Amino acid sequence: MPVRIVANYISDPAMRRHMVTTIKSVLSPSPLQWSVSILKSPSDSRWEMRVERDNLRTRIFLEGPAELSVEFIRLQMSRLLVE
Repeated sequence: MPVRIVANYISDPAMRRHMVTTIKSVLSPSPLQWSVSILKSPSDSRWEMRVERDNLRTRIFLEGPAELSVEFIRLQMSRLLVE
C-alpha cells in the first residue's frame, strides 16, 4: 500500500529525502495504509513523528540532530510493523 509521509519541516532537502526513503523502505511492503508526519520543534533539537495506520495511532519523540535520528526511525518503523 502507499505510504503518505509529510516532512515539510525538515529544511535540509537531502536529509528529508533520506528520512522519507528510510520510512518508505520499511513500510512499503506492508499491506496496510500508513501515514507518517515528521515535525521539528522550532526552538530546539526535538522531533515528533506521528504514525497512523488502520487501528494504530502513535507519537514517537526524538531528540538530537536529524542525521542521528534516521536509524532510530528505521528501528521504530520496524517495531510498528509487528504491532
